[in-house]
Amino acid sequence: MIIQDIKKLDRTMLILLFGVLLSHLGTYLVIPMLPIMLKIDAALSLAQIGMILAMNAISFQFGSLLGGFLADRIGRRFIIGLGA
Repeated sequence: MIIQDIKKLDRTMLILLFGVLLSHLGTYLVIPMLPIMLKIDAALSLAQIGMILAMNAISFQFGSLLGGFLADRIGRRFIIGLGA
């Protein structure tokens, strides 16, 4: 998406895009620091931290598959509403 395309969007879409930007910033700025925080604050071993991060990724993948299946069966709007 280039600047000219963004200028053509209506106000509602711009607000939604800004919300998505803030949400992703909040999520993806914390994830790189999570192993350090778990090591220092929770005094977990590297193996435990690896398991936590792996389970996070695996659960995200299964949730995506389940969400896609349910969206096809029930409808996208309802499933997105549940996730919001």
